[in-house]
Amino acid sequence: MRKTQLFLLSGVLGLAGLGASLSATKNVTVVEAPKCAVGGETLLIEAENGLITGEPHVAGENFVEVGKTSDNSEHPTSGGNSVGYWATQGNKITFTVKADAAVSGATMNWWMCNGDTSARTLDASLKVTVNGTKVNWAANASIPGRSGNQWAYWRNIAMGEAVNFAAGKNTIVIENLNGINAAFDCLNIVLPAGASQVVEVPPDVAAPVISNLVVNGEKALNKEQTISFDVTDNESAADKITTEIKVTVKPAGAQTKAVTVTDKKFTIAEAGKYIVSVNATDEAGNKSEDVKVEFEIAGAPAGDKGSKPTAKPTRQWEEKDTGYVIFGITMGLSVLLIATMVVLTVLKKKGKKE
Repeated sequence: MRKTQLFLLSGVLGLAGLGASLSATKNVTVVEAPKCAVGGETLLIEAENGLITGEPHVAGENFVEVGKTSDNSEHPTSGGNSVGYWATQGNKITFTVKADAAVSGATMNWWMCNGDTSARTLDASLKVTVNGTKVNWAANASIPGRSGNQWAYWRNIAMGEAVNFAAGKNTIVIENLNGINAAFDCLNIVLPAGASQVVEVPPDVAAPVISNLVVNGEKALNKEQTISFDVTDNESAADKITTEIKVTVKPAGAQTKAVTVTDKKFTIAEAGKYIVSVNATDEAGNKSEDVKVEFEIAGAPAGDKGSKPTAKPTRQWEEKDTGYVIFGITMGLSVLLIATMVVLTVLKKKGKKE
């Protein structure tokens, strides 16, 4: 099958419109037409077509070595390119294949080399999993170190046990366990006779998309809010996508704090600036950017006419209060006496006139 190649170097797109898949920072991704195989055939997957994650062990270098010359005359570099600068513990390469039906008893072998000067035990150096299940190397298997400047002396290293593929998508991961200076040319998957078609597919590197984020509810104190949104993904089904919802509030003059969200609902408990943030992660681990909605809340609760004055507390009776009472009574009697005398005087004058 003729190959169409597209190189993405440090996020710079060389050509557009060929559906390239992005991978790790500083990596070059080579996109080719999907390969396939049926029972009794071998599916060859270029190492550079995998999703390479981690960091190159040499600053400024890229994982994919373009036009790599082989030091093994019996095995030229497949496709001309290979994966190197991979000697950082924790680095991974992920391959994805799709099977028409379940496959049992397939075998895998890697064309790779060891850039260290001494041999490395494979079980301690490289971990291989298929759909999360570890695949063992042969007992005590090792890979020789390089000789002189033979940095790409490709060797055919087989796994020690057969593997099974489920119907649909399957992931194959190889991980650097101890910083081995391994480089990779390609992966071969040999299918048992009668097996259904198995196709290489580009790794899923597209994050889910969140749309139509809305916060429903009256924007007032003590009112419940309901969060709604849509999530779509190019590969994962809805039940395979996980979402994360965060709500925070920043009251005036105070620090931002989290608001409890339950079943996509929360209550506006205080005035301040509210931020509702949602992101999603698909089954391949691709995480979307946060999508946000913001709004401000101010004032008293809905329907509140304002704070009512509170009654003054009742003061306890004190001994000196007796004097106040006597004084009050005395003043009252005096006022009453004066008023009586005024009335009598008026009546007396009136009587004389008559």
